[in-house]
Amino acid sequence: GQGNPRILDTEQAAEGLVDRELHAASRAVARALRLRIRLAPGVKLVSVLDSRRLGEPQAAQVREAEVAIDQRLARNLGIEADRGDDEQGIQMVIPNFFAGDSHVVLLDVVADQPGPVADVTVRYKDVINLKNGVAQASLALDDTPRAIGPLERNVLKNLIAVEFAKQTRLASRELAQGDFNAAQARISELTEFARTIRFAVPGWQNDADLAADERVLNSYAGLLTLGLANDPVQRQLLADSLRVAAHRKLQPDVPR
Repeated sequence: GQGNPRILDTEQAAEGLVDRELHAASRAVARALRLRIRLAPGVKLVSVLDSRRLGEPQAAQVREAEVAIDQRLARNLGIEADRGDDEQGIQMVIPNFFAGDSHVVLLDVVADQPGPVADVTVRYKDVINLKNGVAQASLALDDTPRAIGPLERNVLKNLIAVEFAKQTRLASRELAQGDFNAAQARISELTEFARTIRFAVPGWQNDADLAADERVLNSYAGLLTLGLANDPVQRQLLADSLRVAAHRKLQPDVPR
């Protein structure tokens, strides 16, 4: 595959799903993106949110897939092969990047003093200009108080999206397992959080994305009050819907 998460609900939908994936692959503007994040000395990584470290067998599979793309593009498009060895730091590989795409990586880190925090490098195969590309950035913190600006709000908004997806997935699992009360309580708490945070952060009162989240959660909260606990079919449908909502919150629509 090209690395795009898909949900296949029925066997009959498989052919259409494959067709959409093949069409989407033709719209990639970059391939084999390797993101490397190198933390500065003294900066400790707590976690990469909504992610996990791969074991060696899985990491080897990712390396093999990256090298295969690298060699195929060298053979078919003449883009010089440059992949193989790992680099120092946190590494992630993104098979495809489509026009208009955005990929969010949230790190929870602890810095014991002001100064450099991280250097970030992205290496990629530019399939528009048929060459290798590199983008670099760095982050440093000084010791002066920082006002909350657009960058900080964007990070917070992405963090909220991760939490929304996490809690919605958990509610889906609880509902599928028959723990109706736990799912109902979780959605109720998440709905209240969405309402509170929208009015707590300056400039977010009329934020369209957060307002949409609140409407979705209100809809689920309403459905959970309709006595679905006694209807296994409806309960499973609602659990599936919650699972899809969690998926779509973090995964933008793939181009078709």
